[in-house]
Amino acid sequence: MREIDPDLIRREAAAAILGISVRQLDRLTAQRKVPEPYKYGPNCSLFSEREILAHREAGQRKAG
Repeated sequence: MREIDPDLIRREAAAAILGISVRQLDRLTAQRKVPEPYKYGPNCSLFSEREILAHREAGQRKAG
C-alpha cells in the first residue's frame, strides 16, 4: 500500500502542471502513463503533486 502524501491536488491542477488538458490527463491515467491518483470514493481522485512534478521532470530529461 502506498504511503499517502500530504501534497494532494485535484486533476485540474495536475493537468496544468503537465501542460495538458484534463481530458488528456484522464486518458494518460487510464493508460497508466502518469502516476496513479489516490481514490477517495467514486467521484474523488487526487494526485500527488510531488509525483506529478517528478513525472514531468523525467519526461523533460527523456525528451532533451
